[in-house]
Order: sequence, then structure tokens, then C-alpha cells
Amino acid sequence: MCVMPTLCTGGCSECIHDRESKLNKTRAIPQSAKGSQPVVFVVGCKTTNPLNGGIGATKQILAIRSRTRAMQRKSAHDCTVAALHGARLHPADLLPCVVTLTRMSAGTMDTDGLAASQKGIRDGIADALGVNDGGRFIEWRYAQRKAKPKTFGVEVRLERRGDAQAAKGEQLTLGGR
Repeated sequence: MCVMPTLCTGGCSECIHDRESKLNKTRAIPQSAKGSQPVVFVVGCKTTNPLNGGIGATKQILAIRSRTRAMQRKSAHDCTVAALHGARLHPADLLPCVVTLTRMSAGTMDTDGLAASQKGIRDGIADALGVNDGGRFIEWRYAQRKAKPKTFGVEVRLERRGDAQAAKGEQLTLGGR
């Protein structure tokens, strides 16, 4: 049974189904007060460094990268919506916020590859929050930690930024860019 049947496409290997690994299930930390505690969930997908590889930029490779990024973006969007719904939060309750993306894998990668590997996930989270991923309302942080072999995922931690000075002067428009 799907965690979010209204958003699920049903055929995606990176979807949040019960039949998938435990990492694919959305789990949100209950909120005692709106925006006071972080919302933590896991997007179950494998991230690879798109900056590495000597295979070139053929049309087939670019198409595969584009399709992978689109699937990651949709999975991250759906998981974010589910986590916010589960925590009974509206995106405006968290903004401005700090988003920490923690890559979980058996291997590690360098910092530039870490950020590049999570671009689709970053875009999906920003879409769900209704803001531009390059705007001042979201501060992005990246981390990684070791996991068991053949276990992949990205832990997402959304928390309200205590210092709203960074968003000063910019008007918040949800749903637009």
C-alpha cells in the first residue's frame, strides 16, 4: 500500500511504497509547535556524481541523466509534501528555513560532487515549498554518512531558520518563482 496514493505514479522504482526499502518511507517528527522542531524524512534514491566519468556527453547519456534527475525531483517533491502533511505544516510555517541533505551510501564523494548529485532532490524540495531553490528563503547544507552496502537514500532535514535577516527585503510569494 502506498503512503501517498494521490501523488503516487505506482510504477516508479524510487516511489515511496511499502514494498520498497525502509528508506523510502516518509517519516516526520511530530510538531509540538509549528516550525519549532525539524521535519526529517528520507528520500529513497541512489545519488551518483554527474561530474565524474569519462564516457562523454552523448545524447543517450544526457537523456539518462535528465530522466534520473526528473525521477529524483518527483520523489523528493512527493516525500516533502507527505512529510509536511504528516507534520500538519504549511510550507510558509517553515520559511525561511535551513535544509540539510545527508547522502547515505556505502561510498563517499567529494564536496562538489556531493552537491551536484543532489540537484534533483534540491529542486523537488524547493518545488514542494513553493520557492526558488536559489532564493534567500532556503539555506542549503550538504552532508554524507556511511550506510550498509546496497543501501541508498538521502535524509532531508527541514528546520526553520532562527535568523530571518537573510530574507529581509525579499517578498515571499508561495507557489511562484
